[in-house]
Amino acid sequence: MTDEEERGVAWAAEVLGLGESVTMNEEKRAFQRLLKRWHPDNCDEDPERCDEKTRDLIEAHEVLEDYFESYQFPLDEDEIDAAERDGEEWWMERFGDDPIWGG
Repeated sequence: MTDEEERGVAWAAEVLGLGESVTMNEEKRAFQRLLKRWHPDNCDEDPERCDEKTRDLIEAHEVLEDYFESYQFPLDEDEIDAAERDGEEWWMERFGDDPIWGG
């Protein structure tokens, strides 16, 4: 991922009010909730601001959809297991008995 793409994903997460980790369903729900609030047909604020927020929300949603589409999910059993373990567990599994690197 390029620096520009990383900045785009960070911007999109901020626009949608998302944290550091999110599922596709959580992103979609946040987008729908905010779009309902800011859509010009429902918004009680300045029409220009509502329109701008709606455009930003749609763009942010598209950026994250593109990011999710290009993400490679592990399907190998070992990779899935490794993804579910924390870093310390991974380290100890590999180097736990090592006199230098182990615990």
